[in-house]
Amino acid sequence: MARLSLYGAIGHAESWGWVQLELPVVSGFDVNAIIQPGWHLHFFEAGTDTPAPVYADNAQLLQHSAPVKIDRFANFPSIYLYVLNSYDIVVKNEYNVHKYLIENL
Repeated sequence: MARLSLYGAIGHAESWGWVQLELPVVSGFDVNAIIQPGWHLHFFEAGTDTPAPVYADNAQLLQHSAPVKIDRFANFPSIYLYVLNSYDIVVKNEYNVHKYLIENL
């Protein structure tokens, strides 16, 4: 499983301490282009295997199901993370094979 280091991946702060996840260009590769249609993202508390809730809105009214799925056009849904938490993200392909690990986001 490849490891990706993302710096500045968390977007601008929204109300209630939640920020929208933005995946930037990393080492010349666009993370959005690396992740393919049908893949999914699993969010965990950093350094653990404890699932972390993520939301579709900054008001925390719409919690995403786990995992967060990428549609057939490789579009990400809006994903909001709590600004005071650290996350590990496991990226799996459509066959549930681990492809990437994004640590300490």
